[in-house]
Amino acid sequence: MVALASAPDGFTVTDLAQGVRQRMEWSPEKYSTRRAVYDLAKIRGKGLFERIRESRYLLRNAFVFIQLICSSQRVRIEIPV
Repeated sequence: MVALASAPDGFTVTDLAQGVRQRMEWSPEKYSTRRAVYDLAKIRGKGLFERIRESRYLLRNAFVFIQLICSSQRVRIEIPV
């Protein structure tokens, strides 16, 4: 997701599925495009990505996305006021 999030023209669900498969070394049977659609719908529900065209998605809120990634890695981000 991190690599796809920086794509200036967005990404497709197929791009997401292929990226996850490569990163995790999974087969298409283990992580299908249908599973990627489900995962992206969950992430879109949190407001992190938005649909920019019929089949392309773009990162909406980079800071929240970074917080989510860091929280999964147990890293805390401190913001000076």
